Amino acid sequence: MKPVDSRDEWPSDGIEVLGCCPVCKGLSKDLVYSDQSDMVFKCAPGDWDLWQCNDCGCNYVDPRPDEGSTHLAYENYYTHGKVYVHDKYKNLSRLRKFKRRLVNGYLKHRYSKSISPLIALGKYLVYLLPKIRRRLDRTFRSMPMLPSKGGDLLDVGCGNGSFLYQAKEIGWRVNGVDFDSMAIEALRLDDMPVGHGGIELFSEERELFDVITLSHVIEHVHDPVFLLERCKDLLKPNGYLWIETPNSNSYSHSVFSSFWRGLEIPRHLTLFNYSSMRYALEKSGFNKVNVLKYTNPIESMFKKSYAISLGCSPYANIKLPIKYTVRMYLYKVIGLLVRSRSEYLSISAYK
Repeated sequence: MKPVDSRDEWPSDGIEVLGCCPVCKGLSKDLVYSDQSDMVFKCAPGDWDLWQCNDCGCNYVDPRPDEGSTHLAYENYYTHGKVYVHDKYKNLSRLRKFKRRLVNGYLKHRYSKSISPLIALGKYLVYLLPKIRRRLDRTFRSMPMLPSKGGDLLDVGCGNGSFLYQAKEIGWRVNGVDFDSMAIEALRLDDMPVGHGGIELFSEERELFDVITLSHVIEHVHDPVFLLERCKDLLKPNGYLWIETPNSNSYSHSVFSSFWRGLEIPRHLTLFNYSSMRYALEKSGFNKVNVLKYTNPIESMFKKSYAISLGCSPYANIKLPIKYTVRMYLYKVIGLLVRSRSEYLSISAYK
């Protein structure tokens, strides 16, 4: 598809003016960036302004595409790729079988009692290897232990279903929703219980799920608080919510400003930092809000942001200059202690 010239205008009847913060409805705001175009996929017409709310601290686009015209921003958007396939144990080499059994030892200890084959020692070895443990916890989204009678899980924005398959393998009853019709069709062919759309597909339901996860979803929606409120309605008592989204207070944003990979205007309509996300969750009725400690993808975000600053695709193979490399490693070390400045907000909360 031919890239859209940013000077092309978004259809005037497809633009809405907010006039206030979409999270807290505050009126006081400061301009962060003006005339921001689609520098990532170069398919969305128009130039857009990003504001920071002086009350809750979130960043938001205003004016912005309305819900009826949002599809124009996704016409050259990346797909979710192939459906996840987990290598069968019997097809693995001896070394990979050994590794799988060690990992399963940790997964059984942390997430589910139904995993096999395993080496019980794995639960101790993985704790001694924090990088591997953080990767596993992010893969399984730091979920609570599977209930003894099984549990029900909803992944909003399930994409190619990779998380659904992994959760199913450790015993969860899974459901997913996504707007990517091709991804949903492929999952249905594999008999996965998924729906085409968003959380509104459960508009009449209450207290269905023990766990709901939102991986890089909340930044795309027009009403993030409504989304969180619906998640709360759909969760059973003491249900678990997991969210991951770009962090507007990240180090890479402070370095690359309007070229930051996490902006992705106008697809990303609302961007959060820790305080604004906590506010939105508590406003929606959640408690026990916790920042999760995962491996920080700062190197990837620095490289992608730098590529965007050169006018290239964020996925271009471009070497990071030494001045950025030094800063990246410095912030990487500092980030081990300051989780609120990580590239992504990875947060859990309970109903």
